[in-house]
Amino acid sequence: MKNNILILALIVFLFLFLRFVNLSEAINFGSDAGRDFLAVWNIVETQHPTLIGPPSQYTIEGREFFFGPASYYVILPALLIGNWEPLVVSYFLILLNLVALLVSLLLINNAMKQKLVVVLFGLFCTITPEMITYAQSYWNPYLMLPISTLLVGLLVGAKKFRSGMFFITIGALFGLGLQFHYSFIFAIIVSLVWLIVIRRLSLHAAISITGGFVVGFLPVLLFELRNNFYNLNTLILVITDMKAIQNSNGFPTYYLISLLPFIFFLFACLLVQVRTRSNILFFFCLSLFVLLVAYGWMNFPSPQIRYPLLKQMVSIIQKDKPANFNIVDQATRDNRASALRYLLTVKGLEAKGATDYASPTTLYIYSKRPLTELLKNPVWEIKSFLPFKDVKVWELEDNFFLY
Repeated sequence: MKNNILILALIVFLFLFLRFVNLSEAINFGSDAGRDFLAVWNIVETQHPTLIGPPSQYTIEGREFFFGPASYYVILPALLIGNWEPLVVSYFLILLNLVALLVSLLLINNAMKQKLVVVLFGLFCTITPEMITYAQSYWNPYLMLPISTLLVGLLVGAKKFRSGMFFITIGALFGLGLQFHYSFIFAIIVSLVWLIVIRRLSLHAAISITGGFVVGFLPVLLFELRNNFYNLNTLILVITDMKAIQNSNGFPTYYLISLLPFIFFLFACLLVQVRTRSNILFFFCLSLFVLLVAYGWMNFPSPQIRYPLLKQMVSIIQKDKPANFNIVDQATRDNRASALRYLLTVKGLEAKGATDYASPTTLYIYSKRPLTELLKNPVWEIKSFLPFKDVKVWELEDNFFLY
């Protein structure tokens, strides 16, 4: 018992240390996060809840389909408590992932005789670079991760828990995960195969899961019923548009986020089987995994713009006291500068709309490139503002400039 508590304490310490150390430098507060945080800000300001969430990257015939609003409402309490500070959302997401892992570990420990599986699963979920960075930053697909982690524990524990409420909970997690991103369908498929093949899913349990799914996916279902199945019809257009599929940039790796906890659990079970046959092979496989993790840590990409740099720009613009302004991002692909736009908005400095670049009297541009180069073939946002009379330049960290 004491050994189990000690191992659990070590996992918790390592989990928190790896995610909290140097957090402000590590978080990726980019365009999608800024866009979604602004959506949450507008929900509070207008006191008008929404039934749809962030839009998908796919657009066809002027239509786009939307994810569920769950990602907005999950981060809403953290933003309110933290006075709209993005770092507080990161604290919340780290703790959310930790709670999901601890519950999952307790369920697995209660259901399995091989306690080494619990330790290895906890270790893999704790030290893998992707699991660390997905817990540190907000992006709606990242929210699939704690749901999948919890699902693994529930599915392993399914042989001991057979109540209708247990399966309703699983179904609700299916719906909630699908609200975060539709690629969660992969985790749902794996879970259903697990339940049908391994746990011999009964008809009563299947009905309970379906009922739970309706609860977890309810906002999207209501939106569909109110809007003539807008999302479904748009999705059908995307799927049937062969030209769009052929022109797509392959299969996005983030679609597999929801499968990571399942992969780690399977790997832990395989390693335990290896150990029963050869300790040498077991330690070789484990050492190889640790080396791969270390390599991943050293080569994991840094954020395009560090969060402290965004805060520095907010401070400069605050001191400049612009009355009628807009902003342009020429450092990432988000010309409308959603991340900086959010940080300025919650400080009381609301830029002009993301389509209004002709009327402002001041335009802020941030980039690593010289202004002369940016003006040779300016993007629409800059071109709409031209001509200009005066230029002010601030040299920032990381070789950035604010014009």
